[in-house]
Amino acid sequence: MEELLENASLLARVGGWEVDLERNIHSWSQVTREIHELDEHHISDLTESINYYREDFRDMVRNKVSQTIELGTQFDFEAVIVTAKGNEKWVRAIGEAEQVQGKTVRIFGSIQDIHDNKIMEERLRGVSDNVPGVIFQYTIKPEGTDELSYVSKGSELIWGLSPEECMNDSSKIWSQVAGGGDMQALQRSIQFSAETLEKWNFEWRVLSLDGQIRWHHGMGIPSRKPDGTVIWDSLVMDVTERKKLENLLEQSSRMAKIGSWEIDARMTPYFLEWNATTAAILETDLGGVSLEEAIQVYPKEFQKNRPRSHAFTPGEGCII
Repeated sequence: MEELLENASLLARVGGWEVDLERNIHSWSQVTREIHELDEHHISDLTESINYYREDFRDMVRNKVSQTIELGTQFDFEAVIVTAKGNEKWVRAIGEAEQVQGKTVRIFGSIQDIHDNKIMEERLRGVSDNVPGVIFQYTIKPEGTDELSYVSKGSELIWGLSPEECMNDSSKIWSQVAGGGDMQALQRSIQFSAETLEKWNFEWRVLSLDGQIRWHHGMGIPSRKPDGTVIWDSLVMDVTERKKLENLLEQSSRMAKIGSWEIDARMTPYFLEWNATTAAILETDLGGVSLEEAIQVYPKEFQKNRPRSHAFTPGEGCII
């Protein structure tokens, strides 16, 4: 068992340490020495141990250790050390006190090399913070409560709120959705994704903090935990400018009386769908009809030379 624990410690890069305050004895495990890039015979006292931390972390570490000795409190922090060979390395340090009659006689704990994970975390944060939107995890629990976590800095651009504000109180976001008027439709889209575990993809309006109506586009991949909790890895972007261009194009089409149509080649018989301008030209409330029915709109003399259905190449077009 002892060998198993030692191997696990080596794999996890977790070392142990101990300071006997009454006898002034300092002990470091093999992994702790390796993290600090020291030889196996080196012994560091408490002052030297603290001085391995980079200067901008040193006061914080010194205060944490002092509180543990004086008050018996635990500490758990992440900081950068400068090893004996001059290399900077991120570590996580955990410590606690052993007290006898209210006096601390020993402090002990662990130190873990988290450098690779920390560097990867910072790189991912750099990527997420530069995405033109906000990245986050959205959670709905079985009892119906929801929360946001791992919110990127894009929240300031999308919602005008800091990541901390979003995670502490999601109602600030929902109030913007309510002001946009699409609350129920958005909630239905999320509920459908939760029930089917299909990708969430929806667009809705919000009333931003500056009083403007803006359009947001959200996407998310859901997963369900054994207890029924559903979690989405999500991205929300502001698509207001795109929506403005779409509306402008639609208005221009109506003014020019240019309608568009589309045929889905995957469906047989072919079904022709059109936009609102085409419907207005044809004076119909229908959103589309079969290709054969659509051809009947034209006078018979124009139908004579129409191609047979099997020779027709589906696609898109316009009607004026």
